[in-house]
Amino acid sequence: MRSRTGAVVLTAAAMIAASGVGGAAAGSLITSKQIKDGTVASVDVKDGTLQEADLSTAARRVFGLPGPQGAAGPEGPRGPQGEVGPAGPSGPQGDPGSAGADGLPGATGPGGPAGPQGPAGPQGPAGPQGPAGVSSVQTVVIPAGATVTPGGTVLGQVSLSPSVNYVVTAGVTALSSVTDSMQCQLGASTSPSWDDMGETDVTGRATVPLEHAYPRMNGLTQYTVTVACRSAAENYVVDTGHIYVWQVGSISSPGSHVLYRVGRSDLSWAPMGK
Repeated sequence: MRSRTGAVVLTAAAMIAASGVGGAAAGSLITSKQIKDGTVASVDVKDGTLQEADLSTAARRVFGLPGPQGAAGPEGPRGPQGEVGPAGPSGPQGDPGSAGADGLPGATGPGGPAGPQGPAGPQGPAGPQGPAGVSSVQTVVIPAGATVTPGGTVLGQVSLSPSVNYVVTAGVTALSSVTDSMQCQLGASTSPSWDDMGETDVTGRATVPLEHAYPRMNGLTQYTVTVACRSAAENYVVDTGHIYVWQVGSISSPGSHVLYRVGRSDLSWAPMGK
């Protein structure tokens, strides 16, 4: 094999010398066409110069070398879930989100303790002059134990000045051991009849209230207001009684004749104490 190679080299050198050209030009004249098939042996190739790409598929199988990459096979089944990896570091804080809608109002909480009293404010202006009030009160006590009879009994009197306005109230409480009726009247000496009258049944104990307004009376020097009471059939005694005289600034009207009645109405309405 080496003698064959040496002959080829000598022949090629003789051809180059005969042609009279340089080594670079002579090298380009020898191609695979000038080499007979099957004449280049392993000894003609420099050791370590052949690459994997220079080998055929059959040669690769002989030497156990991998062949070219084939087409991708079908996807295999999914493997088991891997273990959870460690938590990564916290990322940077994001921008604040937009404000949400207002929630429903909560329940009213308990009231707090009272705060300290504030300073007194300035005094306000004086109000308008009010109407004249009660300037004085005169009291006449009806004596307990006085007897109330069917013919009528004057229980109390009070003298009044005609130059003043008055409101007169009275009340008589009587005691009786039987069921009877009691009538009481309030009247002025200037009136031919009573100004106020009240009636009630007496069963053990009962009270009759009276009231009337008396305006100023020009042309008089004095007049008297009287409280008198009568029973229906029996005599009984007064437990307590009074006459109150209120002096007032003004009276819009003399007041109406008011009848207070509780129970029977079989008593005479004739004035008493006239």
